Amino acid sequence: MKLELGNFYVEEIVFGEKTSFKDGVLTINKQEALDYVM
Repeated sequence: MKLELGNFYVEEIVFGEKTSFKDGVLTINKQEALDYVM
């Protein structure tokens, strides 16, 4: 197995139903993020 690091250039961050990254837009599921940090 080989670990590869990459750079992702985020142009916009928004809240949505599913955490994902597409075409420079990082979509974050707000509840999942809150559950993770609490």
